[in-house]
Amino acid sequence: MVEGESPSLPWRVVDAAGREIEPVSSYLRDRMLGDVSPLTCRSYGFDLLRWYRVLWALDVGWEQATEAETAALVGWLRSARNPQPATRNPQLATRNSQPATRSASAGQVATGPGR
Repeated sequence: MVEGESPSLPWRVVDAAGREIEPVSSYLRDRMLGDVSPLTCRSYGFDLLRWYRVLWALDVGWEQATEAETAALVGWLRSARNPQPATRNPQLATRNSQPATRSASAGQVATGPGR
């Protein structure tokens, strides 16, 4: 991902040689015309870069991608480590892992087995 040179394309996705991936740029331009924020455009760009990296690893072109390549991406996403921490407070992680219910009398939310 590199910064674009115009407001209509604030971010560009490039390959390893630094060449712009035109189908992605076209898609991102369309999104910008639909009034998404530049940061949303950036997020979409990273998602599409991830897709292209899978295609490059499988040696499949964009136009030749099938359900099999989609399944490869989904499998990789499911097995990859999520870099975002679940929570910074371990006590909250335990408490929040229980389903929440709303008390009918007080309108308060209770969690955990003793709800």
